[in-house]
Amino acid sequence: MANTNAPNGFQQYSGTGSAPTYEQVALSISPTSSTNPQIFSGDPVAQLSTGYICQLGTNSTTNTPAAGSGVLVGVFIGCKYLSVSQKRTAWSNYFPGVGDVNSAAGVEAYVITDPNAKFIVQAGSTAVGVANIGENIGVAYGTGTGSNTNTLGTTPGNVSTGLSTAYADSTSVMGTAATYPFRVIGLANYAPDGSNPLQSIPGNDYTAAYNRIIVSFNNTAMKSGVLGT
Repeated sequence: MANTNAPNGFQQYSGTGSAPTYEQVALSISPTSSTNPQIFSGDPVAQLSTGYICQLGTNSTTNTPAAGSGVLVGVFIGCKYLSVSQKRTAWSNYFPGVGDVNSAAGVEAYVITDPNAKFIVQAGSTAVGVANIGENIGVAYGTGTGSNTNTLGTTPGNVSTGLSTAYADSTSVMGTAATYPFRVIGLANYAPDGSNPLQSIPGNDYTAAYNRIIVSFNNTAMKSGVLGT
């Protein structure tokens, strides 16, 4: 059965053994900037010179946002802010933009920055196979849905679910360059010997496009990039 093209960002992966916690670090999103983008759960995010974070850009061979500043710092999983419309503190798996934010209260974002964290993410229209394990890879985004207001960073996510449309850019960006933000360390649900009893389930067939892979951080604010193999 063919894999499904339905990217939903970088989702936390437990790995083997005891489940890691991947502590969530509290960072800030600008509550006032007219160019501040929405940020969705599973988005890789960059930290700007202002200290605020934004969605990582489409320049996927590096760890900088499209605006040309900042550096990949982690993966966004949610935030809290004082909602103007709801008249209360809102906890959300995505940041909806500055329109509903009480700017005096600020926006607290929760980001996985652990340099040892691992994530499951969909590959692009070029399949990622066993031979690609150990290579470095960039980031791209699918088509967002709903009312999106991004003007900095990249294409938006899904406002209905709050989920990212980010995926691993296997189509044009995969190789050894140390600047690439992520590293391929495995294939979803595959045993060390290369077998996979779930291969017939969409997302698990590495011979077809849009298969799901396991990645780790390669080049981030917390970890210097290394050459891929």
